[in-house]
This record gives sequence, structure tokens and C-alpha cells, in this order.
Amino acid sequence: NLKFLAINATENLNSRVLSNYFQPAKPVTVLCEGLLMYLSFQQKQQVLVNVREILQTYGGVWITSDFTTKEAGRMLQNDSALQQVNQKIASSTGRRFADNEFDDLNHAKKFAQEQGFQVAEFSMLDVIDQLQSVSVLKINLDDLRGMLAVTPVFALTLA
Repeated sequence: NLKFLAINATENLNSRVLSNYFQPAKPVTVLCEGLLMYLSFQQKQQVLVNVREILQTYGGVWITSDFTTKEAGRMLQNDSALQQVNQKIASSTGRRFADNEFDDLNHAKKFAQEQGFQVAEFSMLDVIDQLQSVSVLKINLDDLRGMLAVTPVFALTLA
């Protein structure tokens, strides 16, 4: 029962729109990858408010790897391919990742917890051999291991 909704996650949700797609008593899974890193902290906060509202209404979980940290950003400096990808994204979006990163994982977790979530943390190192982007982007595997070690996947549920 997969649904894709085109919404502006940084604005207040219209709950009536969601009721056209979701059914009470059927939990949802919200997935995002590559969203929060572009947003200011105020915009991130609104996204968390919106996801919390969805989970309060329907139950479920939010899974994301988007709580990026400054430490992970520094890892980009070690790999020229990752650095080039980052520069292309910054020039096309007008937003630098470094401006929107959490100080560290504790900062990211605290931010989520302050918005009413509990955080379970998982490592992409456990599935590194399954990541398709490694060969496509020609990323140095050792550099990637270092970056993934400080870039977990969060599963967020209501506190």
C-alpha cells in the first residue's frame, strides 16, 4: 500500500489531504533521504512537527538518514568524488550542506527528542556491500566507511 504524496514538508500539513490517503489504525512509514540536509534548522523543526502529527494520527515510524553532522561533512573533504558531488549540489540548489548540519550525533538526537521523538540508531556499515552508489559515484570505499560510521539511519517513533 505504497503512496507518494507531493507536499511541502516545510509548511503546516493539511491533515485533510492525508485522510484521503491514510486510514486510521493502519500505521504509516515515512521515509526520506536527501531532504533535511538542505533545510535550515527552523525548516527541519517544521518537518519534525509535521511527521509527529502524522505519527500521532496514524502511528508508525519515520526512517531517515538525513540527520547529518559536521563530522560527516568533514569526511567529504577526504574524497574528491564526494566533494565534487557536494559542490554540484550546492551550486544547483544554492544551499551548502555545512550551513545546515548538526554539530554531532548527540545534537541530532536531542533535536529529535525535543520534538517528541525517540530515536533508534542503525548503521549503514551493516549494509555497505549493498549500496549501489559506491560504484556509480566511484567513491573510495575506505573514505565512505569513515563517513558512514558517523552517519546513522534513524528510526523515529513517538516518545
